[in-house]
Amino acid sequence: MLPMYLEYNGLFEKKDRTNWSVLESYQGKNKSHHFEVIHVLVLRNKQAIVCKDCGLFVDAYTEFLSDGLRVPSYGIVSQSLRMRYASFLWNYGILMA
Repeated sequence: MLPMYLEYNGLFEKKDRTNWSVLESYQGKNKSHHFEVIHVLVLRNKQAIVCKDCGLFVDAYTEFLSDGLRVPSYGIVSQSLRMRYASFLWNYGILMA
């Protein structure tokens, strides 16, 4: 989703192209997987849970970037974002009905 966002906003046309094959981090990697996926270990009630649902945070990150805001390193409350995005979808559904 993030590579599509960057492409639609013309980032790749504004910058010099990166030769990914030269960079050590990307040698031998599949070109369709631009970013390394890291599973975050979350501790809840003394039980380790692997967090694989980062879509909410990617959406928030994209929103900060599009609004030209600094991305906070902490303080993103996932439940508030879920409620906010759900209300956006609900409102959109009502307007389109």
